[in-house]
Amino acid sequence: MKRRRFLAVVVLIAAALAVAQHVRFGVLRVDAVRKGYTLLIIPAKPGDFFTLAFTHSVEQTVVRDFFRIDEGNGLVLYATEFRSSNAGLPSVLAPGEALSRSDGTFRISGMYRAMDEVPLWVGRAYGNTLTIHGVVHDLPKLAGDTLLSIRAGRVTVVEYLLFKFKRLTAPQAHRATKG
Repeated sequence: MKRRRFLAVVVLIAAALAVAQHVRFGVLRVDAVRKGYTLLIIPAKPGDFFTLAFTHSVEQTVVRDFFRIDEGNGLVLYATEFRSSNAGLPSVLAPGEALSRSDGTFRISGMYRAMDEVPLWVGRAYGNTLTIHGVVHDLPKLAGDTLLSIRAGRVTVVEYLLFKFKRLTAPQAHRATKG
């Protein structure tokens, strides 16, 4: 009887793994380009939103860029916020964009800047963060000073589980902070 149960469990696990190799779902993926590894794979689907924030190198104020994942797994920059309008910050609006100011913060809304990926240089001095689903990911803490690529895509359940397993078993597994 025990042998039959054991075989039944093995068959169920094998069937689940076979299915998991083909089932795909949407993710937001962050790759460390020059280091050649994937930093984050976060379940995300079209319609989900995320924010990239950093401290501007000249103005020393926080800039926030707001993105959504579109139906084709592209990224759309739809708004940006900043506290200063000096060197290196937006000064001209594109058609359809609107500038507002509230509590000392400028916001450009009505933006539609579509892209396949966001290349992003991160560094400890800039405090780069990625916020999605209410979780703040400290990018320089996770990757150091380096070039990242952020893009939406699809992975299989097996790819996702292998990524999570590698992160859990890595000697220096980095964890995002909730904030």
